Amino acid sequence: MKILLLSDLHGNYKNLYKIIKDNMPIDYIFIAGDITNFGPAEEILDLYEELKYFNNIKNIYAVFGNCDYITKNKKIIAQTSIIYVGDKIATIDKNKIAIAGIDGGLKSIFGTISEFSEKDFNEKVNNITNNKNWNNTPYKIVITHTPPYKHLDKVFVKHIGSKSIAKLIGKVNLIVCGHVHEQQGKDEAKGTIIINPGPFKNGHYAILELDNNFNLKNLIFR
Repeated sequence: MKILLLSDLHGNYKNLYKIIKDNMPIDYIFIAGDITNFGPAEEILDLYEELKYFNNIKNIYAVFGNCDYITKNKKIIAQTSIIYVGDKIATIDKNKIAIAGIDGGLKSIFGTISEFSEKDFNEKVNNITNNKNWNNTPYKIVITHTPPYKHLDKVFVKHIGSKSIAKLIGKVNLIVCGHVHEQQGKDEAKGTIIINPGPFKNGHYAILELDNNFNLKNLIFR
């Protein structure tokens, strides 16, 4: 399985089509939020123009970040083939893999448009772990804009990740996150791989390859 990982596009989709073309074949694309830069939601249609030539167009999964208007964006993304998984669960590969999504960022001093409390994130995580589709699949992926606490979440000396999302570590195979632009990289804990592909608005992304047993086969950062 070869996956293109994207996050923090902030309305800049330049060269995305070329990146996809140069890295084919790609099986899936995961987008971990901040698709727009505080809107407009119609920017998602511009993103789709770059994505629609991807030969597996129905294999694109996305969540929204703290800089996305979630309600407006949900209406726009429904006009495309991008599968929105914010606070939802999708199953792929004949129900072998479950993909869960978590929208938004933690409340901050910046007061961005889609922020949630730790209590809200705890509820989001509980809704995932209590879902029968989640529990009936052998392999589990979480796409979240907010990183788990103490994993790819450091800004200067402070960890700004979610403790609720961190509870998923050891219970899932892969967490794809974003939000912290300076934390492009990979971490691993209790058998869970955590990846921040870096801000695409600055030209960063990651290509992840997993074998049939969901072991890490290859990981390239750009």
